[in-house]
Amino acid sequence: MHEVGLSVAVVKYLLQQGYQPEQLVLLTPYLGQLLEIQRALSKEVQVLLNDMDIRDLRAAALPAATSDLSKNSINQAAGGRSGAVRVATIDNYQGEEADIVTVSLVRSNSKGSVGFLREPERINVMLSRARHGLIMIGNASTLRNASSSEGRKHWAVVLDKLEAAAAMHSGFPAVCQQHKRQILPVLDTAEAFAKSAPNGGCTQPCHASLPCGHTCRLRCHAYDLDHTQQRCDALVYGLCNAGHVTIKLCSAKEVVCSTCDEIRKMQEEEKKQLTKLELEAAKARAEADKKKAKLTSDIDRMKQQLLDLSEQTAARQQTVTLELQKAKMEKELDLQKRQAAADLKAWEVQQRQQAQQELEQMEVDAADAAEIEAAQAALAQEQANLQRQLQKAESKLQQVVETTEEQLQDIENKK
Repeated sequence: MHEVGLSVAVVKYLLQQGYQPEQLVLLTPYLGQLLEIQRALSKEVQVLLNDMDIRDLRAAALPAATSDLSKNSINQAAGGRSGAVRVATIDNYQGEEADIVTVSLVRSNSKGSVGFLREPERINVMLSRARHGLIMIGNASTLRNASSSEGRKHWAVVLDKLEAAAAMHSGFPAVCQQHKRQILPVLDTAEAFAKSAPNGGCTQPCHASLPCGHTCRLRCHAYDLDHTQQRCDALVYGLCNAGHVTIKLCSAKEVVCSTCDEIRKMQEEEKKQLTKLELEAAKARAEADKKKAKLTSDIDRMKQQLLDLSEQTAARQQTVTLELQKAKMEKELDLQKRQAAADLKAWEVQQRQQAQQELEQMEVDAADAAEIEAAQAALAQEQANLQRQLQKAESKLQQVVETTEEQLQDIENKK
């Protein structure tokens, strides 16, 4: 966090020297450091992130850790840039340039572990992004004694050149542009910047006259030297239209009467209370209407239930009556079936007895008929015999007659 605070302080100091946010970029090799820098720097100035860095941050961090990115940062793809300082990882800044590049190298340990900083490609990208100035914040000892031979070799070249150019310092070598003198000791922490260069110059009061006539209350500053952009914070007293005493900052365009404001707030509070009471009354009426509607609905429902119950009772009574009638008819039918069966059985017995009697009578009659028939046959035979005897007698008689007649004729003839 020391390096994060120092990096943010350097960027803030450069802005105080008159650099525009678009001229600056703050780089780091690691996403974790990028997230911490973004959070800290966004408290001082608007921050710009591109799509690649936002995507990488969201992919690598917890959602809660990156939930405020859209609030404090501008998305470059959305067209944002003016008034925002770009922060990026070294990898995602390839092919781009800025006037002043500040780099937070992060790695600081006694083992010489430099991570990504051992790779010459990243070192080359980092060293070639600045048009006018490059500020690197890191631990030279860790880099010079890198455990990686490749990293140690490349950083030795870079650090040797910086030392030869007297460009290596234990802190930021700030110079007061107003008084043309170096600020000592060198600014090696965020606290040192706040203490020794609070407004971008030295610690001496500015005391310049503002356009309003008041004295500038800032410490020595290198920006807005003509004070046209300075907001005067001197207190100005006056009277409002209602005759109340007013106090305002000199730079404030509008005067707000605290007394009128308090009265307005009291009136608004009273109005709120009245509105609250009206709302509560309306709510109570609404609740009463709801209860009334519910009771009415309950009464209607119970009336309908009573009607339904009456109809159900009547229907049940009718059903029971029909069921009893059905049971009665079924019982009568069963009794009739039983009686019919008994009657049928008695009738059958009677008929069988009668038939038996008739059969017996028929047998008797048949026997009598046979006797009669036999007698008739015997009689007929007897009649036939008598007839034959009669015929024979008649024949004999005829013969006798004929004989007699012949005899008579003979006698006649003989006469």
